[in-house]
Amino acid sequence: MPKKCLIVILVLLLGLVASGCPKKTVMKEEPSASQSAAEKERARLEAEQALREKEAREREEAAKKAQSEFEKSLVAKKYPGTKEKFLKAVCSKISISI
Repeated sequence: MPKKCLIVILVLLLGLVASGCPKKTVMKEEPSASQSAAEKERARLEAEQALREKEAREREEAAKKAQSEFEKSLVAKKYPGTKEKFLKAVCSKISISI
């Protein structure tokens, strides 16, 4: 009996070794394909960020320009000459004698 058990176990082991364990096939991605996809994505993100930064700068410049124009409109306008000349010119236009 022990000889029969030994033979059965030996046959089973040889059968398992002969058939081999099924191995998983590993599919390797080509490094160039994954790298190029990553590079494309990185370039797209950089382009979007650059566009957002450009738009932000343009908005900021427009706001500064509008602010400076507003400040210029608040400044009193200066006329050449003295106050008397200015008053005479204004009065002559509206026909008032000084």
